[in-house]
Formats: sequence, C-alpha cells, structure tokens
Amino acid sequence: MTPTDLKTLRSALGLSQQALADRLGVTRNTVTRWEMGLHPIPPLAANFLATIRTPKK
Repeated sequence: MTPTDLKTLRSALGLSQQALADRLGVTRNTVTRWEMGLHPIPPLAANFLATIRTPKK
C-alpha cells in the first residue's frame, strides 16, 4: 500500500487522520507520516487496510 493509497482509502471511508489512527491504535502523527511517505506503512496495518478496502463477494 502506498501513501496515496492510504490517503485515498481513508478519504473514501470518510475518516479523519485521527479517526483512522484511533481505529489502528496509533497516533495521528503516525498516520500523517505514513501518508506523507516519511515512514513505511507496517505490513500488518497495510494488510488490515487492504481487507477493508476489498469488497466482499
């Protein structure tokens, strides 16, 4: 998941950075850093976000 993917998904879910951070158990600053590409998105967080992005069949 790229920083742009994360920001797009967060926006599509209608979540603020703080709301997403609360759901992931991280700080808002962490989400900001991920979206800016300053820190890599951890695989566990990326996998979780990918599962909520993928429509259920």
